[in-house]
Amino acid sequence: MKKATGILALIILLVCGHGYAQENEFDLSDYKLPYLKRSTLDLNFGLRGQNDYRLFYGDADENTNKFNNQISAYYSFYLNSEEYQREYDVRFSNYLHYDKNVTYDRLTNKTRGWSPSLNGNLVNRKYFENVRFLEYDVAFNHNTDLYRSYTYPWQGDENESGRWFHSTGISLPLKMGKGRIEQVQDARHAVYIYDELAAINRVSGQKSDEEIIQLAQLISEIKNERFFDARLKRIYQLEALDSFLVAKDFVLDYDGSYFAVLNDYWQNSGLQIRESGERFSLAMIPTYSRHVYKFNYFLPTEEKSESYYDFFSLYAGAEFKREKPINLTWQNSINAHAYVGFINRIYEDSDNVTRSPNAQLGFRQSFGYYPNSRTSAILGYNLQYYQVLDTRNDDDTVLSTGGFGFGAATDLSVNYYISPQFRLSFTHHLSFH
Repeated sequence: MKKATGILALIILLVCGHGYAQENEFDLSDYKLPYLKRSTLDLNFGLRGQNDYRLFYGDADENTNKFNNQISAYYSFYLNSEEYQREYDVRFSNYLHYDKNVTYDRLTNKTRGWSPSLNGNLVNRKYFENVRFLEYDVAFNHNTDLYRSYTYPWQGDENESGRWFHSTGISLPLKMGKGRIEQVQDARHAVYIYDELAAINRVSGQKSDEEIIQLAQLISEIKNERFFDARLKRIYQLEALDSFLVAKDFVLDYDGSYFAVLNDYWQNSGLQIRESGERFSLAMIPTYSRHVYKFNYFLPTEEKSESYYDFFSLYAGAEFKREKPINLTWQNSINAHAYVGFINRIYEDSDNVTRSPNAQLGFRQSFGYYPNSRTSAILGYNLQYYQVLDTRNDDDTVLSTGGFGFGAATDLSVNYYISPQFRLSFTHHLSFH
């Protein structure tokens, strides 16, 4: 274990070895985001097929046909203004597959499957005076898995089976509190560009923090502009960036090295998310979900079954989150919560209801390491405590006198960005319950 840890540390040092001798001592916490409204839509489509045919001795043969299709769409939205912070993430995916196999003894197997899913997380935070806020969120999910299988022997009766599983859930957190956390990676992006131009002697001297903030605000503003054509967008962004650097007397010499560095660091240095600030809130979180399982439900057979249960929980408590850029390279993140509430499970016959009051405590801290624009490493740990007060059914019979649980976990992720097509990543997770 020690040997493996030493090898990993050596790899990180080699990958992260490129430092910035000209690095500015700018404090990322000094940067305040201007008005931002950003949205992205990513669409993916995949289609695969396979046909195999095998001929054995004599007349025996075997063939396989496979087909699968996957479609996914991901939409993200981010709004930052003096009055609102909004973050929306919605993901849809749809997976279809068809398999057919005919064995040498003429046994035919067919399977068909369909698995659509929709998941979303909507955060709405409205601010009042003294950074007090009211937050009303929505988290939802729906997952379906439909599967049918057919077996046709050469002689005898065919065999058919199927299943259908789906789950739907929604959570409606309501929070009120004080504090504000904002993204500050545009300020780090500005320092990356300035430091690298200084490293090749293309800047006209040391710039003040106020000038770095102006450059960061420009970066935030031009990232807000939307273009359908990615090439036109890149041209507009580089022209705006170059015009600012010239007008503010940042640039000492305009040559191929200047434009090459500007293009590279504009494209690759704003990928890492950094945040600054803290937020405390009181929260109430109701959650409801239904889980249904049906076997042979769509088939002409008497062997049908259906089962389901409803899940409802209500928790109230306090949350605290803190994001602190220690410096340009290191980040300290803290998340803590304390909840008291209950869980209800209602099973299919509606005569079996289980109530479980409980209390939860959770704490997470992580340390982010960002030595350069292409490398990041995050080391974190979690502590969890869970206390069951008692467990009762619907006639108030005590099913359990309660209990408690403690969990701890640690995780490490290392990422190295080479190009949009080639990225290296390492993850490690260790947990104890």
